[in-house]
Amino acid sequence: MIRSMLMASLLFQVVTSLSTMPSARVSLGGIDASSFRHPLDRDLTSFIRSAPLNGVAEEAIRRSFSLVEQGVRLDLLSSSVKVSPDQMPDLHESMLEACNVLDLATPPDLYVQSSPQANAYTLALQGRDTAPIVVVTSALVDRCTAPEIQAIIGHEL
Repeated sequence: MIRSMLMASLLFQVVTSLSTMPSARVSLGGIDASSFRHPLDRDLTSFIRSAPLNGVAEEAIRRSFSLVEQGVRLDLLSSSVKVSPDQMPDLHESMLEACNVLDLATPPDLYVQSSPQANAYTLALQGRDTAPIVVVTSALVDRCTAPEIQAIIGHEL
């Protein structure tokens, strides 16, 4: 009985240490977003791209949404914590690791927004020259473990 309890304890320690070791993660190099898109989403995107004057419409939408995104960025900078190596370094490192696993060359800007509701969202409207924004709420950071937060960030990426 004692021997089986010791074996179970040892197994638990090994599994726990493996699940928290960055080297145990598998990098998904060369992953392409289209490989896991829903077929209906892929078909709709293809339909829209083949529409007449698509380029003009897309440019107009991007320009109008850039004002919205700029406002959101200013609001986040004034009322939230921008995660960096100096502010919340563990969360920053977790996001960089998630970016590495998902083969993202440019990490998004990560913010922690004060809120009593556990939530996360991504905003990427302006264009290809601006990093996307990932926001997690303070309630989410308080209620979740580090691996859970990393999984949520990975979902947002």
